[in-house]
Amino acid sequence: MNRLTLRAFSLGMLITACLIGAFYFFSKDDYISLADAKAAKASVKENGYVLLTEKEYNELKGKPANETEGSKAEGQAAEKPSNEGDKKADAEEKTKQDEQENEAEPKVITYKITISSGMDTGEIASQLAAAKIITNESAFKQYLISSGMHTKIQLGTFELNNEMTSQQIATVITKGR
Repeated sequence: MNRLTLRAFSLGMLITACLIGAFYFFSKDDYISLADAKAAKASVKENGYVLLTEKEYNELKGKPANETEGSKAEGQAAEKPSNEGDKKADAEEKTKQDEQENEAEPKVITYKITISSGMDTGEIASQLAAAKIITNESAFKQYLISSGMHTKIQLGTFELNNEMTSQQIATVITKGR
C-alpha cells in the first residue's frame, strides 16, 4: 500500500464515520423501548407474530411443563420418535454421504489470471486465493519474495490450476525466468 492509497482509505473511513454519526444523531427515535413491554407486544402482534410463554412453548413442543434442560441432559425424560424427525435424519444422512462423495473426487479448478502493469505480489496472491488456485495467500507471497521471483513476474494472461505447486505457478507467471 502506498501513501496515497492509505490516505484515500483513511479519508473514506472518516467520511463514513461522519455520515453514520450524523444519521444516528439526527434520526428520529422510531424504535420501541424494550422497557415498554405492552408496546413491544402490540408491535409484534401487528407484524403477525404470536407471543408464547415458556410454559406454552414447552407444551407445544410436547414436553411436560415441569421438565427442565438439566433433566433432559441427565436422560430422565425420553423423547418420542416422530416421522418428521426420521425424515430429517434421513435427509441429513444423505447430505453427509453426498459431501463425502464430493470430497472423494477432487475437482481441478482452472483459472486465467491477467497480470497487468503495477500489480504487486499481494494482488496476484489475492486473486489466486479467491479463485481457489492457492490455499495460503501469504505463503505464496513469501515464496515469491524469498526466491526472488517477485521481480521477474511478467505481464500477460496465464492459465493456472489448483493442482500446481507454488513453484510451478511462479515459473509460469515469470515465464521461466
